[in-house]
Amino acid sequence: YTEEGKINIKSALYEQSFIPLAADCHCPTCQQKLTRAYFHHLIEQTPLLAQRFLICHNVYYYSQDRFKM
Repeated sequence: YTEEGKINIKSALYEQSFIPLAADCHCPTCQQKLTRAYFHHLIEQTPLLAQRFLICHNVYYYSQDRFKM
């Protein structure tokens, strides 16, 4: 999840996208400055590692106050 909404990291759009998953996120994944291009590569080459990072990011991102009603 990002401020743009859900993104499909498998999309070729992100193959050369050297920006973080979410600019305003302070999760452990984003703190490592991992880019969308890196996740695009990981999801193709080592999907279990990519899933671990993305789950960590999504749980943290979704649990922030911006989604609480």
